[in-house]
Amino acid sequence: MASKFCQGQQYALNNSGTLFDSFENPVQSTTIKDESRKYASSFLFPSISNNVYFNGDGNTAFKTLLFKQKTTANGLTNFGEAKTNNLYTSSNNYLFMFKMLKSIKHQRELGFALQLRNEININTSNESLAILDNFSVFPKDNYTEIFNGNFFNQTYSQLSVSYRENYDKKWALGGKLSVLNGISYVTTNINSSELVINRLTNVLTQTFVGNGYSSFGTGIPTASLLVPNFKNPGLSVNFGVSYTSPQGLYLSGNVKDLGFISWNKNGSKLEFDADDEFKVYKANDTNLGERIYDKFSIMLAENQTPSGFISKTNANVQFLASKKFDFYKPNLIVAKNVFQKDGAIALLNNFNHNIWNFALNGIYDFRQGFNVGSQFMIKSPNVEFYAGSEKVIPSLRFASGYLNSDPNIGSNPTRADFYMGFSLKFGKKIVNFSNADEIPGITDGDQGKGVKNLNSKGLFSFLKKKNKSKDPVDKRRDKKK
Repeated sequence: MASKFCQGQQYALNNSGTLFDSFENPVQSTTIKDESRKYASSFLFPSISNNVYFNGDGNTAFKTLLFKQKTTANGLTNFGEAKTNNLYTSSNNYLFMFKMLKSIKHQRELGFALQLRNEININTSNESLAILDNFSVFPKDNYTEIFNGNFFNQTYSQLSVSYRENYDKKWALGGKLSVLNGISYVTTNINSSELVINRLTNVLTQTFVGNGYSSFGTGIPTASLLVPNFKNPGLSVNFGVSYTSPQGLYLSGNVKDLGFISWNKNGSKLEFDADDEFKVYKANDTNLGERIYDKFSIMLAENQTPSGFISKTNANVQFLASKKFDFYKPNLIVAKNVFQKDGAIALLNNFNHNIWNFALNGIYDFRQGFNVGSQFMIKSPNVEFYAGSEKVIPSLRFASGYLNSDPNIGSNPTRADFYMGFSLKFGKKIVNFSNADEIPGITDGDQGKGVKNLNSKGLFSFLKKKNKSKDPVDKRRDKKK
């Protein structure tokens, strides 16, 4: 089964030391020795990340539908050529994050998080948008292959546990295991199509050939799908490794969201061919779009069979290189989607003074082109708040158009992106034994009631080679023998 994804990764918070970053790339640490406190939490303050991208002649029609909930054929031309419009949107919202420091020396951190993911990818023609408004804009009475395209949507929740530790002074390792709960999945591919217009009787005859899958049949998704039930279970993993050189060069590589969801047999497999046509009467009425949708839904319902299926998650591989120069810390990122051609190259320019942080970023997306982003962050050892966008100017124009309900504000393509988050640390301060002002009753390797000693074995200790060298006394005994 073919799947399509949108490139909706968020890059600006890479190597930021934020709680969000530590869950996206589990090798990242949130701890600042001798300053941070033991526990970090978002305190039910959602960490949100949302973006949208639309490119094509239907830009005005798309924003009119989004801003005014109306369909329009304005700006759509070249009927019969099936020119494509592309819509990509995604969101990655952490509803809850919690992390604790388990050990000081190797900075062993254990975390738990709950997040909600959504991905949409639509490729549709000018004609598919125009027919929802008014068939009279079509100059001819017969068209073929003008409605071809595809639709993809996947929504799921993600309950995760993460762990990281410093392997030694240079290397660090981290991983995140997530249990997924599929909420909704729809994919529809239209491979062939036809439109016949009878202007005398105001009747449209439409034919579609294609296939698809749906996790909830052919009806309209309801809010009840958001209730966790794990009827559509899945798993995904994140894992990362980092290296810090003696000269301060930081390198990191990680795999994000590599996994699957198994959708149960309450879902449907859709198959429709040239015999599956439908007619729309009184096509000159104002609610043409609604009636076309209803007829199309009935056609799908008549051609569905119960079927379970498996879908992939939007896996991504990222590499990062960074080095700090006083108040300036640049990050170079190269990212590539595992299953698609999507990817990006980003240069993050971070400037900080005490708790104040500002970033100006250049991001080249393989699909969307070049974007300029900016970020503001307040970050102390125990408090962090940030807000930003990876498409600053287009996002401001999009917001202005939305607030004024004016689809003509902004340019084509439409781009918008926004992210924001907050977290707070609490509990005992993380203090090394040598720097502690007081050592209250250390026993069995515990420092200050709860932060374990450095000599405890970590999760990745099995990777270390055993020391086969003997004690000097034993060596002298062997010589005597």
